[in-house]
Amino acid sequence: MANRIIYTENGTVKVVIPANEGLSKEGLTLLADSVVPDGLPFSIIDEAALPSDRTFRNAWQETGGNALVVDIEKAQEIQRQKIRAARVPLLAALDADQLRGLDVEEQKQILRDYPTRVDGVTDLAALKEILP
Repeated sequence: MANRIIYTENGTVKVVIPANEGLSKEGLTLLADSVVPDGLPFSIIDEAALPSDRTFRNAWQETGGNALVVDIEKAQEIQRQKIRAARVPLLAALDADQLRGLDVEEQKQILRDYPTRVDGVTDLAALKEILP
């Protein structure tokens, strides 16, 4: 059973993976005291308590217990940013088509509205699939 040290700094969950997997709880506590910034609380959890999917890693949140969860609002914002990045080349291609005289306004509006598709989606697997 591999343990991890977790703590939150500036709103981001940090995970420390000890080099020596055989450390006792006391050894892990000593390690945490040396790597976790002063004054920040930490937990020692089993590796299995970490979310297996790292897609929304920056949305992880400590539960106060021995597990992490994904903050759905942060995950939605992460997906909105991915959508915005993915649609840039698509919009550029449509702009070029528009300059050639093609009517692409409807397709451009669909891409502009794409980020709103994540609103209300709480299933992480479904959220990951929303991309243009």
